[in-house]
Order: sequence, then C-alpha cells, then structure tokens
Amino acid sequence: MRLGTSLTWTLLFRLLPIVLGVSTVVAQKKSDRQDYELVGPVKTVRCEDKSFDYVDGVYIEHLNTTPMTITTTFDLEGTKINEVVDINYPLCGFRAPDCSKRVYDRDGKLVEYMPNDTIEHSSYRLLHIYDSDGRRKETEYYNPYILQERWIYKYEAFDDRGNWTRRIVTDVPPPRVYSRTIQYRSISYY
Repeated sequence: MRLGTSLTWTLLFRLLPIVLGVSTVVAQKKSDRQDYELVGPVKTVRCEDKSFDYVDGVYIEHLNTTPMTITTTFDLEGTKINEVVDINYPLCGFRAPDCSKRVYDRDGKLVEYMPNDTIEHSSYRLLHIYDSDGRRKETEYYNPYILQERWIYKYEAFDDRGNWTRRIVTDVPPPRVYSRTIQYRSISYY
C-alpha cells in the first residue's frame, strides 16, 4: 500500500508542472496599438473627448471644460513612442517604470488592468468585456474589490481600415445613468 501511494505522489509531482504549464498559458499582446484598440500600421491617433452630464432626463454638455486631446505616436512595429496630452504638452519627458499588471485573453485583447502589479497594491481594477467583433463593449471599474461603475461603449463611425473614429461611452454607476462621453479619433497610417 505504501509503495502505491509513493508512486502516485511521484507521478503527481512529475505531471503537475506540465498540467499547470498548459493551463496557465495566456496570449500576449502583439503591440501597444492593440491596447488602444487599433488595427493596421497606425502611425498616430488623435483622440478628443466631449463630456455630457445627465440632468433631469437630458444630456447637457460640460461648458466649463475644454475637451481633452491625446495624440499617441507608434513606430512601425506598433510600439508606443510618444504621447502628447492636450495642446503640445508632453508627459514629463521621460517614462516612469510601468508597474501595472495587464491580463490578455487568448486573442491578445486586454481583459484586465491594474495600475500596480497586485490587487493589494492597486487603487483600482478594470475588467474589459468584448463583443463578437472584438470591440470593447463594456468596462467594469472596481475600487479595487467592489464594482463602482460600468462604462458601456457604442460605436458609431469607422475609417476604411476598420478602426473606430467615433464612439459613445456611457458611465453607468449603480443604479442610474450618470454621464456620457463622445470620443472622436483621427488616425494616420504608415
């Protein structure tokens, strides 16, 4: 009886790394462009937002805020090389070490993001859900364990390469709709 138990444990410890190795394989992103939901040889993408509040059953545009504009540049391989926020305001001139954790599905789509490497160190967590076309349809915002908000995405316009150029993001904190943002993108290609 003891010999059989020893043989069982030996086989278990020999097979366990193989089983764990196979079950924990996660696809890696192909390039930084993928995190920005871009396809094709994108050189730059300029994104501008317009925000609206939901007041008395009507969406009213924020009049006291200027739209935030972010221009992101990628190299030929799709690696992000520069990002400018608002009007020619570079982000610090250097890149801080990225301690965030990103989890990708088997297609290489970002499904979870935390600003630090573990949930204990992160102030929040984002979970992304995609539709059958591979477009982000919902993002859940956790702080870091409790669901605080959801953002629902509706795509309205695309360029000739299939990248979205206009989408509406609706902020849905429980239990009511709170705000809406229209995002516009202009994209240049290599």
